[in-house]
Amino acid sequence: MNVKKLSERLALLISHLMSHKYSDCYIGKYKFVSKLIVENLMEHSKLDDNFFERIYHLLEQRSVSKSTLYEHQCILRGIRSYIVLGEYPNRGRKSRFLKEERYKFLSPEFQSIIDYYVNHSQGRKKETAIYRERMMGIIFLTHLQSEGCMTISDVSEASVLSFFYSGGEIVREATYKGHILAVLKINQNRDEIFRRLISFLPNPPRRRKNIQYLTDEEMSRIKEALSEKDNDLTLRDKAIGTIAMYTGLRSCDIAALGIENIDWNNDLIILSQQKTGNSLRLPLMPTVGNAIFEYILKERPPETTIKTIFVHKKWPYSGLTRQSMYSISDKIMEAADIRRNTGDRKGFHLFRHHLATKMLGNDVPRPVVSATLGHSSPESLSIYLNADFIHLKEFALSIEEYPMDEKLFTL
Repeated sequence: MNVKKLSERLALLISHLMSHKYSDCYIGKYKFVSKLIVENLMEHSKLDDNFFERIYHLLEQRSVSKSTLYEHQCILRGIRSYIVLGEYPNRGRKSRFLKEERYKFLSPEFQSIIDYYVNHSQGRKKETAIYRERMMGIIFLTHLQSEGCMTISDVSEASVLSFFYSGGEIVREATYKGHILAVLKINQNRDEIFRRLISFLPNPPRRRKNIQYLTDEEMSRIKEALSEKDNDLTLRDKAIGTIAMYTGLRSCDIAALGIENIDWNNDLIILSQQKTGNSLRLPLMPTVGNAIFEYILKERPPETTIKTIFVHKKWPYSGLTRQSMYSISDKIMEAADIRRNTGDRKGFHLFRHHLATKMLGNDVPRPVVSATLGHSSPESLSIYLNADFIHLKEFALSIEEYPMDEKLFTL
């Protein structure tokens, strides 16, 4: 494809975005990446995956932050799908381009490990779980290749340990092992040699970061922001924030809520959790129900065919993504004038964490708390115990028996 023809096709793409009322900011990003593609086509006339990968590396150099690079990567995927496949951008359809190239460079034997895992997992596991474990398996096998191992027989314990440890320090923890183990266990069915490889896997600890919990003052400000009429929050933002605050639902479950999940007659929210697949029944509080109803009645685009309750404000009115949910949470905290410092946690998981710690602090039985949060294992509640200050204070030790010089407190 020559430069002139490509420029004309990209101009049609921009016109499509404008006619379908995409935001000026979004269109501007498409123009930026399109210009970069046209400029570089003069040097590389072939529009193959290698060309688009080169464009991605140029975007890496020009992006000022990780979030900007992620946006440019999504735009690049959209343009590639349009040029190569003739598909217009669609927020509801994800492309795996730029995520699959590692698989291509695996040795045939290592590729067969991934293929066997996928073929024998489909129908038994959720697609999201298969994707995560597959990608982790690819990363692990890519590392082994960098250590000079091209077949399973080449793999040594030292090469496996080098994936988890570097310079005597842990660089990858238990979550990595779990995903890799899932891939290798399925491959045991075809060859006993995989038992040897599994035996090389270490037992790294499961690390958990300290949660930057929400204080009672911050929650009061959030409640004010959600109830205030004269701020930048839409009815959709307020409804989502209200659900997160009073139910503790995960972002993915809120985004996936459909009309069929709301039992208005019996005041219940009934759903199958996105993360675990387990069913969950929660009471539909009046505050939550009113917020959802008001959004559907006054703001939700009536022409959308999307089955989820919450959709994007602009055409094509697709369902919300993980990034969309984080942006809404950040917007709520901005309206509440909290969490404005760099590095502050701003996701909806903080709402879930706050609900759990409040229930624990009010002596709600742990099984009830776990059931409310939809945990598949009682151990999942342990992370929330670290912020249960009411009960933690009961175990505080007195320092009366250890007198200290007054000078110590002046340091």
